[in-house]
Amino acid sequence: MLKDAHEMHRTCFFQLERMAYKTRIKEVETVENQNNPTICSLIIDGMDQNGTKCPYLGSQAQFNNPLKQYFTGVKEHGQGLTLYRTIETVKKGADLTIHCILRTIENWKNRNNFCFPEKIYF
Repeated sequence: MLKDAHEMHRTCFFQLERMAYKTRIKEVETVENQNNPTICSLIIDGMDQNGTKCPYLGSQAQFNNPLKQYFTGVKEHGQGLTLYRTIETVKKGADLTIHCILRTIENWKNRNNFCFPEKIYF
């Protein structure tokens, strides 16, 4: 039963969400919307800190006190990607995610004659 439920998720629900996602991207990237932007579509994800220790070991076998950092990427469909870098003193979580989203919307506003989007997709 579990395998059947997983298969239904992968073939039905997952595909429906993918189709809706692609429809939202097309809505943002239409010529009509690019001439008069009113819709903002974002996707956000964080990078695990295991691959982002600084400085990189290079030829060293070991580095005792690496600076732990964390990257949050926000892709704004039709515009590009913005990376937000934090170090270990900033906690990962909802506050950081909201900060990244708000900064991205602020950039959208500054780029589009100080008007906020009428519709935002996450």
